[in-house]
Amino acid sequence: MNICFYPFHGNNLYVNNIIDSIKKLEYNVISLRKIINEPKYFFKCKIYILNWFENIESNQQFIEYIIKVIFIHLLKICNKKIIFVFHNRKAHNSNSPYSCKLIKLLLSKTDIIIIMNHFSIEIINKDYNIKNINKKIRFVPHPNYIHNYNVDYINPKEQSNKSNNIVFLFIGAISPYKNIELIIDVFNKITKTLNNIQLIIAGNPYSKEYANNLQRRIADNTNIQTDFRYIPDSDIPNLYEKADIVVLPYDINTSLNSGAVFLSFSFKKTVLCPRIGTIRDFEHLGDIYSYSYNSYEEHKNILEKEIVLIVKDHQNNPNALKEKGERMFNYIKCNHSIEIVQECYKNIIEELYSKKQK
Repeated sequence: MNICFYPFHGNNLYVNNIIDSIKKLEYNVISLRKIINEPKYFFKCKIYILNWFENIESNQQFIEYIIKVIFIHLLKICNKKIIFVFHNRKAHNSNSPYSCKLIKLLLSKTDIIIIMNHFSIEIINKDYNIKNINKKIRFVPHPNYIHNYNVDYINPKEQSNKSNNIVFLFIGAISPYKNIELIIDVFNKITKTLNNIQLIIAGNPYSKEYANNLQRRIADNTNIQTDFRYIPDSDIPNLYEKADIVVLPYDINTSLNSGAVFLSFSFKKTVLCPRIGTIRDFEHLGDIYSYSYNSYEEHKNILEKEIVLIVKDHQNNPNALKEKGERMFNYIKCNHSIEIVQECYKNIIEELYSKKQK
């Protein structure tokens, strides 16, 4: 059976892992671009799996919105089955009203909605209020990245030489919704009295202008280091080797899931992160640092307090962060393996295909 998967590109490890797992189920996975270039594949594909389809990325927002609306309706008219993966509460880096309209349309028209954290159910019902929608929701855990890397990279001797210094790492796309400015401001303030903490910001900036603005904000603070570039997979272990904890001060109003959280756990690192959906599923374990906020200023104050708490925990037990990271590694190794994810997709595809045959 042919399945269309969107997006279909090589720079997203989550996408690559899901596509590979579906291929191992002996399905033929086809890109939407191939269908556009060769329309015969539109009729050959029975199931369409859509990730981030709600994003409006062109300058002609209305035209892009209309094209996507027509495409969704065309899928329904042609009796295609749609799986919509609900990644974000709202589209990132976009103020377009059309993105929210597309999310509601997708939630309404799709046959199966995949969620990767349980808080998403509450958000779907609260924000979009679609009748009987819960019957279409299926939980599929976000896969870990343990199989993608060699996690035995840590040199115990080098770790022990870190003494009382604590290295915080931000890793991922350098985008405005991730509140990079906020973490810089907090470190600019806190490093005036705490000299034993450092921050590494690593990732590809949203734009050159945005990167320059962040550098100006950092100014001459030598406790903050930047690595503004696309980070290839081969360099990721080196960055995690330098870190004690990963800080991800996301916008709680748009973010629901975080691949960087699972990447961090896969490298045996705990995280400091707001209570987005991903984090809420792990809070009962007690091995992450999480918080809520209602405004930018409150976020800044709480983040500062959390960093001070982490420093105190580290002073009381130099192995505290390491132990938390190892426990999270063991948890996602058992509960978020690619094999579990593959089995979930197998069940969903078989469910849809059996319905299509009737």
